[in-house]
Amino acid sequence: MSVPAKLYITSKDNDFTKYRYFTDNIRLRKDDYNKSDYKHYVLTNLDAINIGNLQNSIIIDDSDIYNSLNYEQKECIKGIHYSSKILASLTEHNIWKKDRFSQTISASCHNAQEINIANKLNLDFIIISPVLKNKGSNIMLGWNGFKKLANYANMRSLALGGIDDSQKSYETCVDNGGYGIAGIKFFWEKYNNIVKSKF
Repeated sequence: MSVPAKLYITSKDNDFTKYRYFTDNIRLRKDDYNKSDYKHYVLTNLDAINIGNLQNSIIIDDSDIYNSLNYEQKECIKGIHYSSKILASLTEHNIWKKDRFSQTISASCHNAQEINIANKLNLDFIIISPVLKNKGSNIMLGWNGFKKLANYANMRSLALGGIDDSQKSYETCVDNGGYGIAGIKFFWEKYNNIVKSKF
């Protein structure tokens, strides 16, 4: 089982035709999709992705969707990620069961109570947010707040929220007890600039 040290998280405005240059791990975020639309979203992305480069590198947010995939599609899936809302209702009986040791089970956590649930479920990693900017009703933790939560976790922690895709961000995360970084806007901005330079 390998936990990603860097995780790109999708948004609805991603240009998925550019995945042919991609070599990192991606989480296909469910957002406000219903189950049918999210399945279409997952399948569309799997079709766009260079399977050779991203085999076992995709994380999705719905275990039912995973179970509906064919064998080749499942080979692309690195793991299942749970929102903090769904995490609250998880038990050892209803949590997704891995098909391969290399797969991961993860969740989003914003506070010690949610991390306590993740600890009890023995998840492979968690995404702690928001670190450097407010997100809805969640006030930014700052690196000190992140460090306290990461130290409370029994598993590896990724930092999310205002994080850019840089060596400095990664090193700051590690210095504060984290394992890696995750991002949406700033990560994709950097990647899109790399893609533009190839044309």
